[in-house]
Amino acid sequence: MLHPRAAQYSRRTLYFFEGAGLIVIALATIYAGYQETLLMINNARVTLADLLLMFLYLEILTMVGLYFESGKLPVRFPLYIAMVAMAPGFILGQLCDYVDLDGPHGLVDDPFASSIYSDGEVFVPESVWGLNSN
Repeated sequence: MLHPRAAQYSRRTLYFFEGAGLIVIALATIYAGYQETLLMINNARVTLADLLLMFLYLEILTMVGLYFESGKLPVRFPLYIAMVAMAPGFILGQLCDYVDLDGPHGLVDDPFASSIYSDGEVFVPESVWGLNSN
């Protein structure tokens, strides 16, 4: 058990670093929004992906502001951010011939070929799903 003074000092130290981290997140988000705005101006065009990204930045700033005001973070805000963050992938993925959600991670870590591509078809062995292939 900590001495009450040590506990109070520890709490204040954690609150300080928590506040500093939130300020860094807010400043980085503002800077990212600024960069995105300049990119839209330079391209002389605004895409749906740009708008969703700007909305994501606003959600992050709202989340930081709410945390500063109340000291609590409602669960719904990270969920909103996750949904908005996935939206460009869903929308832009429709325009692609190939979408690799696993990226190179799966190529490096998979101990065996988890899927086989042959003659325009993808075959996934039953062993991948944990089924016996008798």
